[in-house]
Amino acid sequence: MILRTALKGCMLAAVIQTGTAWPVSAGRLQTLGSRAVGRSPSAAPLRSAMISALPAPRLRFKVAPPAPGLKGARVLADQAAPQLPAAPLHAQAASALETMAPGKTSDPAGEQDRAQAGRMFDNPGRGADSAGVPSLTAPPFERERQPESLKSLIGRAMQDGRLDSKTGEELKRAAYTDSLTGVRNRLYFNEQGQSLAAQYRTILAFKLDWLKEINDTQGHAVGDQYLAETARIVSRLLAADGALVRRGPTSFSIFTNLSGREAELLAETLRAAVSFRLAGRRSPVYDARTRRPVRSTIQLGIAEVPGALAQRLTAAERSRQTAKDAGGDRAADDRGRLLERRSPWRLRLELQAAGLGYLRRRLELELSRRPLDEIAAPIRNTARVSDMLHQVQDRNLRRAVADYFFRNALSGLFNRTWLDEHIAGLLAAGRAQRYAALDLDKFGEINRALGEARADRIIARFGALLGEAMAGRDVVALHLSGEEFCLLIGPGEKDVRALLDGLRQKVQDELGARALRDDGVAGPDGRPLRVTLSIGEARVEPRGASPLAVFLEAGERAERALSAAKAQGRNRVILEQP
Repeated sequence: MILRTALKGCMLAAVIQTGTAWPVSAGRLQTLGSRAVGRSPSAAPLRSAMISALPAPRLRFKVAPPAPGLKGARVLADQAAPQLPAAPLHAQAASALETMAPGKTSDPAGEQDRAQAGRMFDNPGRGADSAGVPSLTAPPFERERQPESLKSLIGRAMQDGRLDSKTGEELKRAAYTDSLTGVRNRLYFNEQGQSLAAQYRTILAFKLDWLKEINDTQGHAVGDQYLAETARIVSRLLAADGALVRRGPTSFSIFTNLSGREAELLAETLRAAVSFRLAGRRSPVYDARTRRPVRSTIQLGIAEVPGALAQRLTAAERSRQTAKDAGGDRAADDRGRLLERRSPWRLRLELQAAGLGYLRRRLELELSRRPLDEIAAPIRNTARVSDMLHQVQDRNLRRAVADYFFRNALSGLFNRTWLDEHIAGLLAAGRAQRYAALDLDKFGEINRALGEARADRIIARFGALLGEAMAGRDVVALHLSGEEFCLLIGPGEKDVRALLDGLRQKVQDELGARALRDDGVAGPDGRPLRVTLSIGEARVEPRGASPLAVFLEAGERAERALSAAKAQGRNRVILEQP
């Protein structure tokens, strides 16, 4: 029976390999294998070995052109086959992306709903007549930083009756959850980082290897799938024995009480599990041109050093950089020592010998999953933030809470959440006719030379400078994430080149060598670092598609212009040719 089922599975895999239709679903194939070898837990590794032994299906993906750095372009497959779920979006953005499929047009009813996405949370009316995108009460650089954490703010409001407990808990859950991966986000880390550092002895930092290559060749939507799936794998292995936080667009941190050899085994377990699930022929994404799997592994750094949170994070990031410099798919400790790379099967024995049987069992469960497992997206609140805020009756409280949702904590500018909910209103009001993609030149080198904390000072200063430069102009400045900024330019700006060239020169003058040296921001050798800005611009051209699709398409063209600016020497502006 086992042989007959294996042969049948190989025949099905051969059908997949030749690119013909898949006559039997993946679930059916798993059912056949399960009947053949049994469903007991002890049979799981054998089932996994049978399925892994089959030729890997070469799925051909068509990726709608995304705007690099902008999340949400949908991945479409040529044929029905199991794949990772599309990158999770807010419900509003997800419905908008439905119109990106070939042959589809905008849904009038859906467009009518989305046309009201620009309503701000504190508008007097809530009907169609109140649609629009009014600014918040003051520009971000004029508003004071929040004097307390969101948790404290909501807690006080619940105690004094200004906010009911259900709405308060929903707001906190939405504010502290990363919308892509479902794990804790940067806001949570900013507010609870010191508490986490006091609670846990060890910090692990990790990033994905080859993520830039995946984004550049397959699109950011595919890169988002890798980020989301990696977070799921790590979350399942860590379970409740630590805390996982997404501190940046590509940076994750793990807080755990394991130390010494146990912490090393945890790092190796995470590395081996991700490599098994996402690298080699088990990769969930295949290049349509070469028909080869797209690899993805992780690099990890361990820090057990005492001291303040910033010092421990710096040590963890330094260790991670050691692993990256070794080629990736490695882990390193805070002494700069690379850990021996172990196979999953050897790890099982070492985990058991070290008394980490619970981690061994989680690893075995991870290894038993099919390489193309259809994994459900993390459970999260998908309600629009504006709709949630409408439940907050107190106007001042509503505005204070909204700042946490709609502004980037580092720069004070509007963030991606605000854009997702207001892009329809911006387009309908004609306030987004041009798109400018902004990039601080060679910021990766600056980040590596200064460390994350000091490099963040440059990001914060740039955000403040950008807000000040765009004050009173027909421009919306956005801080999407990390180092990703953009401008949506309205019809009131007649000379776009002068606007962008002025911004570029302002950055060169005010974030240049002297300004950074005066602030004590310089490279490790004491030489001041040079900060310049490259800009690519494109026209926003609504053509009957959904608002989000229009925005993504314009962003993709602006990024091409930005790439041209970099290729021509950086520190320049390239406008899209009419």
